[in-house]
Amino acid sequence: MPGMLQRALSWVGLFAILALAGFGAGALALVKDRISVTIEEGDGDASPDPLALVRDELDQVHGDLRAIAEGLSTNLTKVAGALEEQSLASSEQFDAIEKRLSSMLAQLQELRAAADAAPMNVAVEVSEPIDPPTPERSEPPSEEPEPRDVPVAVEAPKARGGFLSFSLPSNSFAFDKPQHYRIVPSLSRVGFDAKSTLHDFTGVTSNVTGEIDANLADPNGKWYGTVSCEAKTLRTGVEGRDENMFEHLATDEHPDITFEVDRFVPDAGAIDVASKQVRGKIHGSMTIRGVSREVAMPVTIKIDDRQRAVVSGQMKLALTDYEVPVPSKLGLISMEDLVNVWVELRARSTGPAVEHDEH
Repeated sequence: MPGMLQRALSWVGLFAILALAGFGAGALALVKDRISVTIEEGDGDASPDPLALVRDELDQVHGDLRAIAEGLSTNLTKVAGALEEQSLASSEQFDAIEKRLSSMLAQLQELRAAADAAPMNVAVEVSEPIDPPTPERSEPPSEEPEPRDVPVAVEAPKARGGFLSFSLPSNSFAFDKPQHYRIVPSLSRVGFDAKSTLHDFTGVTSNVTGEIDANLADPNGKWYGTVSCEAKTLRTGVEGRDENMFEHLATDEHPDITFEVDRFVPDAGAIDVASKQVRGKIHGSMTIRGVSREVAMPVTIKIDDRQRAVVSGQMKLALTDYEVPVPSKLGLISMEDLVNVWVELRARSTGPAVEHDEH
């Protein structure tokens, strides 16, 4: 008996495993067409992490769901308010009808009393005709009765939006209107390419933050915003060299490298509204090690299929312009003063930009 029970339990366990496997396969078949993972090509370290792309899209879906929840709450509140307004309007209409009926009843009673007070005409047979007496007429009511065919005034309903109309973050983007863009750090990279006596090397970080207000299609539009990175998060791949770099950048006193955006000057004929692309120079102030200089970085901006603004650009900077000591060891191994600074940024529009005071 115990052997039979053990074998039965074994078969039950096997069937359970098969059932779970079948359930998993069925679930995968149901959702496989609903999940799309897109891996975007990039150059070297500038390419974003594919998982970060998926997280960003999930964040966007979460934002849309939050907007739908808020929209439902707002619309349900409007519906409740409309029902309450309708109830009040109906109550006011009933009160007006009741007053009108009371007024009409009072008028009927006055007319009946006036009719009762008037003398009756009596016919008398006489030998000679006489003029019939003129009956006295009752005086009309001092106030004219209100017309009975005047309809009760009803206020026209106010126009309202549809019950299922929502403003979703993913649908709020407009290439040719002022937008507020927020950088997605996990999908962004900034860095530099440097040359030294022995070899070339690159420093890079994804610790990038920033927000920009811009109309990408306006050739004369003013831009506002700041992009910054934490200098101490730059990595070259060699630990000792990184520590030396932090020393020269004085990261303890000046932790951030910032770029204050001032304006964008597009190249001639470089604004393509149809394909949502633009090319030109972003002008602004670069601050490194506490020293600020006016710069202009050539960039290309395009909108990807997920409605993200992709900003790619690079420019040359001289370290001595920012009072950064040029690394050198015993005069034999030295780094060139001129470095190539580059950016690969991805930003999402959070909606229309606020108006800025030009003064």
